[in-house]
Amino acid sequence: MIRTMLAAAKEDLQLQELHLVCHNVNTKGMLLYSRLGFKPYEIVKRTSPHETFIAGIFMKIELT
Repeated sequence: MIRTMLAAAKEDLQLQELHLVCHNVNTKGMLLYSRLGFKPYEIVKRTSPHETFIAGIFMKIELT
């Protein structure tokens, strides 16, 4: 599904990069996005549904 989304985004000549947010508790997601070429660029403090603090890690990939 993610590869399909990336292919569709690359077809849009107006898009130069794609961004996402992955939470630090989603280790499998962060590793997958990293393997696909996404790079982290910002971290923000968030509150989970269980009222604990988690990190929202912003990631992006260049589409050119």
